[in-house]
Amino acid sequence: MNPQQPIYELIQSMSASEKAYFKRFVTRKNKDKSQHYVRIFQAISRQKNYNEKKIIQQFKNLALVNNFSATKNYLYEITLESLRKQHRNKNDYIYLSKIRNRNILLHNKRLYSQALNMCIKGYKYAKQRSIKSFELIFLKCKLYLYKYTIPVNQLREKSDEIYHEILKTLREYENQLKLRCYHTHSEFLSASTAPIEDPAFPIVKKAIQELDETHCYNKENLITYYKIQYLLARIEKNEVQMKHWIKQQETIQS
Repeated sequence: MNPQQPIYELIQSMSASEKAYFKRFVTRKNKDKSQHYVRIFQAISRQKNYNEKKIIQQFKNLALVNNFSATKNYLYEITLESLRKQHRNKNDYIYLSKIRNRNILLHNKRLYSQALNMCIKGYKYAKQRSIKSFELIFLKCKLYLYKYTIPVNQLREKSDEIYHEILKTLREYENQLKLRCYHTHSEFLSASTAPIEDPAFPIVKKAIQELDETHCYNKENLITYYKIQYLLARIEKNEVQMKHWIKQQETIQS
């Protein structure tokens, strides 16, 4: 990739509302200097093809263009931060990352009870949405923080509870990852010219037969499972099974 292009590609990918939010976000800080960044942002936004020389020429009277590489890097960072702020409550992973960061800050301040409360909040949110990676992160945090927050005579019992929950979550996470991998393999096979002859086909089919619906503990995993079954049926040109798995997807999504 051309080193000049990341900031251009990022800005061009933004919607009108995201660009408007960026302007408000940046000008809250230092209005005088921020206005210059907004102007450069808008100039890049208006370009149909990125032309750095034209940008530098346009803003030649600004000190910011004397080291335009640094200016681009800073603009890139504040653009990403603006997007993070705007979507912080719309994207589960961004929201959970925010909770995790607060948990770390409170821990570093040795405010262990507050850190544990933040950890419990993050774990509940992740568990409700079956986001296994964050469930494991917050379970590990809980295990660590217990030694600072609960009586010694309760520590063994509470720790054992967390260990069992971690092992259970790891198994569920493993199944989730397997489903995603098999779905990707199924898509590749479906696009192949001779999928049944592909050595991966019997492997995926056998694995899916072993990983039945009982392993799909949430709606997202169940939909993925049905999609895989549909793709395998399509590879085998089994129209009855294809219709069955399409109906299963429609039923769960309705």
